[in-house]
Amino acid sequence: MNSVTALFVVVAVFNEIAVLFGRRDAERWLKPGALVALIGVALSLGALDTSVGRWILVALVCSLAGDVFLLGDAEGSFIRGLASFLLGHLAYVVAFLLLAQPTWSPVVALVLVALVIVGRWVFLGARAQGGPVLGGAVAAYMAVIGTMAALGVSLGRPVLGAGALLFLVSDAVLGWDRFVARQAWARVVVMTTYHLGQLLIVIGAIGAGALR
Repeated sequence: MNSVTALFVVVAVFNEIAVLFGRRDAERWLKPGALVALIGVALSLGALDTSVGRWILVALVCSLAGDVFLLGDAEGSFIRGLASFLLGHLAYVVAFLLLAQPTWSPVVALVLVALVIVGRWVFLGARAQGGPVLGGAVAAYMAVIGTMAALGVSLGRPVLGAGALLFLVSDAVLGWDRFVARQAWARVVVMTTYHLGQLLIVIGAIGAGALR
């Protein structure tokens, strides 16, 4: 593990601790700080040298913007965060398509079926809370992240596939907690799977150099 990756891990762990103990003041610095460190990980792996790497950087920058927006409590902050992450997932989709030829399998089908089952409840909850506009935005987001996760699993890169699935789990738990039923443990699970998922995507897509 190189020093930049170690820095990311340290910041991410402290962010999870801040979430666990409800320290929003610390989280306001640690949450974006973790993504800045992860962008450093991608750069240390040579992300600027390839088209795939540059699209990964675009996805990470969008994720950083989404993290900053979601630190706000207003409904508008949530919508802006949702839009930022949607753009990030689209960037991941482009990167994955440049990386390898997708190979569809029963695992991909299971991912999509699970997304439809959970997504239906999240969509209904979002529409009930925010009307058709919010419901439509959440539905569009679920379609994009489902595409990202399915592609990630279909590329035959286990590390990348695991990262894409963890990112999907993170957003599924977030959506369930916000629109279906509040869970005391949700925010810790959301952030842990989010950070680990993003790290695995970066390593799986760009290379294993961060582990050396």
